Amino acid sequence: MSTLEVKTFIEDWCPTCQKVAPGLLNLESRYNTKLSWQNLNTDQHGGTYEVGAIPTVIFVKDGVEVERMVGERPAFLYEETILKYLFKR
Repeated sequence: MSTLEVKTFIEDWCPTCQKVAPGLLNLESRYNTKLSWQNLNTDQHGGTYEVGAIPTVIFVKDGVEVERMVGERPAFLYEETILKYLFKR
């Protein structure tokens, strides 16, 4: 079975992050049973994932990064990306 992971890097002190946070939280609650969702701390994990700016959302399919969104995006774009990879074999 293929797996999709969503890794988010958003911080409380970041105004742009706070703009996208509600949409991401909504998506997390809607899709958390269908994929793995990880809200990661930038200081602790940003280097591992080469995060240079926040907010960053990384989509990983079967262990391989397939897409990355940096900066403010509307929630529907995150959802379109989730759906694209969630049902792609």
